[in-house]
Amino acid sequence: MSVAAPVQDSGEADEERFTAASNAVAVAASSGRLDNDALLHLYGLYKQATEGPCTTFRPSFFNQKARSKWCAHCALGQSCFMHALSIPEPKVPQESCCRL
Repeated sequence: MSVAAPVQDSGEADEERFTAASNAVAVAASSGRLDNDALLHLYGLYKQATEGPCTTFRPSFFNQKARSKWCAHCALGQSCFMHALSIPEPKVPQESCCRL
């Protein structure tokens, strides 16, 4: 007689898939398989999923790395994470986003 595995809660399964996907992106990024634009877009999605819409102030012009990340997150606007996943590219070009 076999014992069935316990059924996971949907939220737990989603969290496990999200963690696995985050780890896969980290591995791909460290191996250089993703270009900078793809990394920034994925970073924006990650921030949208973990923190929600962008509510922080724009970083200084002199901190370009932080400013690019901020723009990638803010380009998603007020959309929920699941809607943000369906957007293949940010709707707002980075230059326009950084003028906020």
